[in-house]
Amino acid sequence: MDRFQPFITESNSDAELNNADYTNAIKIYNAMKNLTPLSASNKNMWTYLSHCTYEEYVRNRWLSKAPTQKTIAQRYFVNNTKESLFLNALSRLWWGAKITYDENNANHFHLTKVLFSVQRTFQELEHTKNSMNIERTRGVLQALENFKEENPRAAISEMFRECNKKLNRMAAITNFNELTSDEIQEITYNYLADYSRKK
Repeated sequence: MDRFQPFITESNSDAELNNADYTNAIKIYNAMKNLTPLSASNKNMWTYLSHCTYEEYVRNRWLSKAPTQKTIAQRYFVNNTKESLFLNALSRLWWGAKITYDENNANHFHLTKVLFSVQRTFQELEHTKNSMNIERTRGVLQALENFKEENPRAAISEMFRECNKKLNRMAAITNFNELTSDEIQEITYNYLADYSRKK
């Protein structure tokens, strides 16, 4: 497992922080790309890296604004839930890149950029049913990317939040493992378009 040099931004603007997360997601994934999903779910590994190897990065990224006990617990530790893998300062970057890596696109991380472009989108995805379903994640993000390209002024964060509610209701009665990424992409795009027309 190779070390990576985190990019630390001095800006507190959402845009800069989002871009730094995207950059660091690529860096950590490339440095640790040989991890298996099982190894990458090791809570002790991420907790150690957050406290020791990359503590300066974690502190600069998450503790610059009056940290709470909740923030410290979420960003420095990983517990036994899969959701915590999307909260820890380092594992969220690796898993974000892992589930969005597109080997069929010249830019393997184009969906990673969509994921980290709006923190609320990432947070919504964390709490999505079947959040570890790679086909679902890629389908949803590809729909977001396409819709944003066609509708530059669209408030993607708000639209995805509403869309995600529908997807979660659908997930309660549908096995997303039986749907392809293209099918999920079409469903999501149609939800976004429908919501946009009703605005």
